[in-house]
Amino acid sequence: MPTLRVDLQAGFDGGPAILRVNGEERLHTEALRTDYSVGLADTAELTVPSGPARIELELPRRGIAHALTATVTGATHVGIWVEPNGEVKHQVVAEPFRYF
Repeated sequence: MPTLRVDLQAGFDGGPAILRVNGEERLHTEALRTDYSVGLADTAELTVPSGPARIELELPRRGIAHALTATVTGATHVGIWVEPNGEVKHQVVAEPFRYF
């Protein structure tokens, strides 16, 4: 089965975070904070079936919810970050992200 790696990158301020993939909770933390020396807060690496995967991120304290669908074929990497204005953005790529 292919792998899906979700990197929670910049903009996480120490609050709770919940990550679900295909409706299943895969990460739940009460204090997710970005380490700005590398630009990464946390990672979830999962084995999933090929095809579409629904990824949901919830930041309850900030009232933020974001969902996306990534087509998983082989190794698939998803980067998710939160802009200073609270907007959540993401990028889906085939190669791993590079960190400092």
